[in-house]
Amino acid sequence: MPKSEQPNLVHVGCIMDGNGRWAKRRHLPRTDGHTEGEENLARLVRVAVKRNVGWLTVFGFSTENWVRPRTEVRHILGLHKKLFGRVAELNELNVRIQWIGRPFKSRGARTPRYVQRAIRKAIADTAGNTGMV
Repeated sequence: MPKSEQPNLVHVGCIMDGNGRWAKRRHLPRTDGHTEGEENLARLVRVAVKRNVGWLTVFGFSTENWVRPRTEVRHILGLHKKLFGRVAELNELNVRIQWIGRPFKSRGARTPRYVQRAIRKAIADTAGNTGMV
């Protein structure tokens, strides 16, 4: 099988961590660090596609994050909605979105409905893509 037709078995995992510390070192609000982290993730998706990564798994929000100040949590969740809302670019890149977090209807699930809608829409709108997952 020619190299271009071989399936790429590379799987990269990414943990979104250190955004608040990044902002603190620069004397910026923690929310600026989270915003920069989400932008870095968008850049990482583009690079991973160019490098022919098969799967990119991102750990973006832990249950421990719920104890952060309410404004910070709201900001992070808004960024998640924005990231999942980049469907046009994801389709251009042939990226397929999947969700492996806590099921939305499970006991203790706290993901706000507006974020759930963005995730479900991204999954549906990228379902036909055949590139990186």
